[in-house]
Amino acid sequence: MNQMRHDLAGAHPLDPAETSPIGTPPADLAALARMVRIDAATGDLVIANGAARLVLKRDGTVRVEGVRIVGTADEAIALHAAVIDLN
Repeated sequence: MNQMRHDLAGAHPLDPAETSPIGTPPADLAALARMVRIDAATGDLVIANGAARLVLKRDGTVRVEGVRIVGTADEAIALHAAVIDLN
């Protein structure tokens, strides 16, 4: 997990490990606010940045969209589901 945290730490200027909310310039907060929205009709939480999107639905569905999706773990990645659809 530490390696994953390290890999992600330099990837975005709004990384919480690098930026204190008290010292965050208003422009950074405004940029963050533009990336996050709640769909009033469905209650979905959407985080979008360029071609990448993360959607958290009320029913428990988590949707990850992007040009390239990379998963990294220090230990096993476990998938538990009734069906796993690959393509």
